[in-house]
This record gives sequence, structure tokens and C-alpha cells, in this order.
Amino acid sequence: MNLNNQAITDQRPLLAQQHLIRALYAATSRIRCYLMMGDLDLARQRLLEDMPVFRETTTRLVRLWFGPYPGAFFHKEVAPETLERFLHLQRWLHQDDVFTTADDAHVLFAIINEVRGDFWNPRVVENEYYDKVNQLLNRPRRTFQDRIGDLTGALTQAEIVVENFQRLMGFELELRSMRLMKRSFDDWSQLVSEDELQQHGGAIIVDKDVIENLRHRQAAKAVQ
Repeated sequence: MNLNNQAITDQRPLLAQQHLIRALYAATSRIRCYLMMGDLDLARQRLLEDMPVFRETTTRLVRLWFGPYPGAFFHKEVAPETLERFLHLQRWLHQDDVFTTADDAHVLFAIINEVRGDFWNPRVVENEYYDKVNQLLNRPRRTFQDRIGDLTGALTQAEIVVENFQRLMGFELELRSMRLMKRSFDDWSQLVSEDELQQHGGAIIVDKDVIENLRHRQAAKAVQ
């Protein structure tokens, strides 16, 4: 699937995000179509082909939402909870595989090293003016405090686009599990009823055979 990266511009990040989310939904619908036709291998193949493109585009859009000076999130006037959200998103950019045990110190160093050029850059905190006359009269178009509010709103948008991409990753995990358990799409769809989903708001499907095999292996190691 080809995505128009030209749509991701400084002037239109929200429009670009809306197009990206629609593309994610379209990709999911296409994969479900293959599943309903009983072609699990083709469904997973197409999804694996799409994911790197979506990952790269999502990454670009998240960085665009951070603005030209992401180091501003470390400023003392930025709320701690805002900085924490920024670090969570940065960690996703540097290490999105939840199944790896990345060194937190290494990831944190990579994040700080990437943005520390902003720490002593006066342009990060200076006011913005319409023109030189308003600058001489000290009538700013936006102050740094104004931009802090913009940064907080931008984080919300970045979180939305990452959440949508993570749904696609979750879908790929479902296909992988479906293949391992040798179930059809119809069987998979019926593993959790609609009533249970409405009651609990979600569900986790567990392969009991795999868990039982792991228990036997652990017991055997304990005996040895």
C-alpha cells in the first residue's frame, strides 16, 4: 500500500493524521476480507507488507507533532505529567517491540541525546511575533507559555495516531495466534461472544495447550 507522504507537512498534520487513520482502517478491512475468504496466509503476508509503511509514516507524523524543538518538553515550566507522556511516546519511537527487554538507560540516553541540542537554544523559548514592528513594541503573537499549551495538545494527537498503529500490531498478533492454533476465521470470531465483550469491554484469548506445555517444561527443568 502506497501512502502519500507529501500530505505530511508542517501546515497540515491533522489532515495527514486523518488520512493515515483511514488508511489503517482500510488495510484492516482488506485483511479481514482475505480471512473471510479462508486465505490466512495471504492475509498475514499482506499485513506484514503494509506494517513497515504504516510504521514509518506513523513515526514521521509523531515527530511532526513534537514540533521543531522537541527539547522544549524538558523545560521546567512544562508539567511533569506532560514530560512523562512525551517520554512514553519517545520510547515507542526508539523501541516499539513490547516483547524485547531493552535497556531503559540506553533508550533514555538515545532520547536525551537526540533533543539536547535544544536545551541551550534561545529560539526554543523566545516569543513569536508577526513582524519586526510588533517585536520592537513587545507585542508577541505567541509566548512560550502559549506554546506549552500547544505542545500538550500535540501530544494528545500523537498518542491517538500511535494507538491506531498499535491496533494494527495487535491484529497481526491475532493472525499469528490464529495460524498457530489452526483455527478458521469463523472459529476465531466465535471464541469470545458479543455478550462477553459488552459485559467486560474486552477479552484475552489464551492458547491453553501452549500454556500447559510451558508448565510441563518448567516442571521438567525444576526436577533436573
